Amino acid sequence: MQLLSQKTVIYATHQVEFLDASDLVLVMKDGRIVQSGRYEDLMADSNGELVRQMAAHRKSLNQVNLLQDDNTLTTRPHEINQIEVAEENFEGPINNGKLKARTEEEEETETGRVKWSVY
Repeated sequence: MQLLSQKTVIYATHQVEFLDASDLVLVMKDGRIVQSGRYEDLMADSNGELVRQMAAHRKSLNQVNLLQDDNTLTTRPHEINQIEVAEENFEGPINNGKLKARTEEEEETETGRVKWSVY
């Protein structure tokens, strides 16, 4: 952020991690600006839209973390044993020298214009 401190930068993002470094935050809902101000001021308004959106974001992150934790706890013991056996049976390189090394491919670049009808 220091490199751009003297420049105007506009972020249009769902990544709420950057909001506290902003000078001005515009909160949108249904395509309209419903709140604007400094991040600290908007977060101080307990009935504000930003607080509601941040709470929803936190709730989503917690649900994802719980699902990830549940998946690690529900691993069945026989699945772990199968993985260990497979690792013990591994004797050397899988390809045994039969596969050729991948060669680098040339990138294709083109120049041109996009028709106005696309916009």
